[in-house]
Amino acid sequence: MVWEIDLTVLILRLIAGVAFVIHGYPKLIGGSRGQTLDLMKSIGVAPTITTTIALLELAGGVFVILGILTRLVTGLLALEMVATIILLALRLRKKYILGYELDLAYLAIFLGLALLGGGAYSLDDILGLRALPFIA
Repeated sequence: MVWEIDLTVLILRLIAGVAFVIHGYPKLIGGSRGQTLDLMKSIGVAPTITTTIALLELAGGVFVILGILTRLVTGLLALEMVATIILLALRLRKKYILGYELDLAYLAIFLGLALLGGGAYSLDDILGLRALPFIA
């Protein structure tokens, strides 16, 4: 039964990690950086916070894919999702459907990974970091 859990963790890591690399890249390096900064500034989010979040999404996505510092990184990404849900629901008045349901799904994935760690198919495991609580 353990191999099924490790395989599930790997699948969740790969899908969520790739998604966050794809989300973070254009906000940090790609063509939509200016649009993202303008949008976030218009709703009261400072450019430094926007850039930090984009860096977390890009680098965090890579870390999640590789399974390095999995608990720490997915914990930070879960906190980002909580903040995003609050921002979407309260400040932008978005509804659940076509609003923040995807963010809630990512929150569930990241909380699960934060609790389970990177699993057997991770750099955390290869480097012997799995024993570090709340980090790997």
